[in-house]
Order: sequence, then structure tokens, then C-alpha cells
Amino acid sequence: MTSASISQLIMPALPQTIALCVGSIAVAALLVIAIFHSRRYRSIVPVLLLPAGFCTVALEPIVGLLGHGVHPVIGQIPLFTTLGRTIPLHIGLVYTFYYGSMYILLYPKLRDGVITRALAWQLFWATVVGAFVFEVIPLRAGLWVYYEPQALWIWHGGMPIFWVVANAVSVMVPLTLIKVFLPVCQGWKQGLVVPLSPMGAIMGHDGTGFPFYIIANAGVSQWLVDLSGAASIALALFVTGVCVHVIAQTPVLPLRPPSAS
Repeated sequence: MTSASISQLIMPALPQTIALCVGSIAVAALLVIAIFHSRRYRSIVPVLLLPAGFCTVALEPIVGLLGHGVHPVIGQIPLFTTLGRTIPLHIGLVYTFYYGSMYILLYPKLRDGVITRALAWQLFWATVVGAFVFEVIPLRAGLWVYYEPQALWIWHGGMPIFWVVANAVSVMVPLTLIKVFLPVCQGWKQGLVVPLSPMGAIMGHDGTGFPFYIIANAGVSQWLVDLSGAASIALALFVTGVCVHVIAQTPVLPLRPPSAS
């Protein structure tokens, strides 16, 4: 796909509207859960995990440029433009829910240190499968497009396999950073939990995906691109193993929320 053809892509109006409505409802429901956890644990951290998820949208133009993904610009309701990529508003909602839901729903378990290795791996593989299944819908609707070269793109109606695993590890790394940060997450330092999400997501996605990103933009044969994707997947599994080791540790904060005064 050339830059000229990319510029001619049209954002489908109805799917975009549906994405905005569904995304807004999902984020609103997540906010209610976050407020519940904040009141229960007397901490603003659960609520802050929502903007943390939103800020992770900073990852999108980077991986879109390096990994050959694009959102149609014509007819798009934009959120921001950078690196030659215009990111639509509904993607901000997708990121808020995609990352924020994992952080907020797991906050009590992260706080109490009750996530086992088995559960952590289950979360990773559930994210892998969930991401692949979910993306079939927006891809078929034309909300975003992947273009060649891609690594291990077995079915062009869905997500390239490299992307599936890279997206999953990009959740595991910031989740691990948040777990490690919780013991010192007091007072004004609670606000620092917000940048941990985009930092960790970029570390996970770009840090493990660099073989693919380099080779896919080098103008080489497809078999080398696929090999680089396989190498990135191997790195992603290795990093996920490290994350699981860190996440499945002893409690970092008191097991019980403070009693009401």
C-alpha cells in the first residue's frame, strides 16, 4: 500500500459511530468499577488507572508507522496527528478500555499479591485470543487497515500473528510496572502511575518487536520478515515469562482494605 492509497482510505461513518458509542459506554462502566475500588481501598490509584490506559494511545502512531497499520483519515473524527498517522477518537476509547480494564479489574489482586503464575499466563493467553477475535470486527468494518509487509499474516481477514502477541505483551509489561510501583504509590506519588502505562506498553511492544520493525522496513524478502516476526514473538514470550515471575509474588500492600472509621 502506497502513501497515496493510504491517503484515499475512507473511514466508514456507521462503524465509527458505533465504536464511539460502545467505547464510551465501556469506559463509563469501567469508571464506575474504578470509583468502587477507590472508595473501598481509600486510594485514588484505581481511578488514575483509567487515564493511564488512555495515555497509552501514544503507542498507536509508533507501532502504526513501524508495523504498517493505518486508520482511514477521510471522514475520521480525529484525536491527534503525529508521525504521519492521524489517530481517531474511538481509538483513544479502545486504549482506555483495553489497558484500563486489565489494570482496574486486577487492582485488588495486584494489591493483595494473589495472582499466581498460572493465572498470569492465563491472562496473557486470554489477551492473545481476545485481541485476535476482537480485531476481526473492526478490520472487516474498515476502521483500520494492516498492509504488507507483515509477519506471519496467515489470514488476511484478521490480525497478523506478530501483532497479536505484541499487543498482549504490551499489556503485561505495564501491569508489572504498576505491581512493582504499588508499595511506594502513596501521596503525590500516586499520580506517577499514569505514565507507567504508556512507558510499559512501548517497552513491551517496541522492545520485543524490534526485530520485526527493523526487518519489515528494510525492503527484504518475505521469509526474512516472517523470521523476524517469529523472533519478536519469542522475545515477547521471554519477557512475558519475566513479567509473570514478578507479578506472581508476595503481597505488596495489606491484604484487607482499611476499616471504616
